[in-house]
Amino acid sequence: MTSELRITIDGSVAEQGRADYMSHMVIRYQRSLTKQAFCVTRDWHTAEDVVQDAFMDLNDALATNGNIKNVGAWLKRVTYRIAIEYVRKSIRQRDAHSLAVDSREEVRCPVSAFERTELEDKVKSMIPMLPEQQALTIYMRHIEELNCEQIAWRLACDPSTVRTAYQQGMSRLRSLVMACPA
Repeated sequence: MTSELRITIDGSVAEQGRADYMSHMVIRYQRSLTKQAFCVTRDWHTAEDVVQDAFMDLNDALATNGNIKNVGAWLKRVTYRIAIEYVRKSIRQRDAHSLAVDSREEVRCPVSAFERTELEDKVKSMIPMLPEQQALTIYMRHIEELNCEQIAWRLACDPSTVRTAYQQGMSRLRSLVMACPA
């Protein structure tokens, strides 16, 4: 009976020690991790959720492993990974929602589908008006349906260069479409 009591007491002491350690880690890292998560998600509420998930992962890792070397670096890595997962999840949800809305619009009103193809033809005819790299990135992304890394490989440049050219091209293309009379 005494040995069972000792194990229970030792277990509760260990749990209390981990709770104190977690409180200390939250106080020490919460602000910087929230800022880091905000830089990725661009939303304070989502950033707070990300940091909460990171601390939950820390608690689980401490319960499993018992010891993590360089907790600050570990928390930053986990926070960044979770933030990226949140962003990807929101993009997938937004894309799924927009596809559902697009399909409902096309079913309800066939005239809008005709106008949509007319607009697509208008946009495709304006792509050659863009600078070469911007036109190529837009063409490969939307016509050939390549992702950023595939386009970068084809153009022999960095993916960041492709993203920049794509964003600038889309911005210029929008202004051309808006300036062009119907």
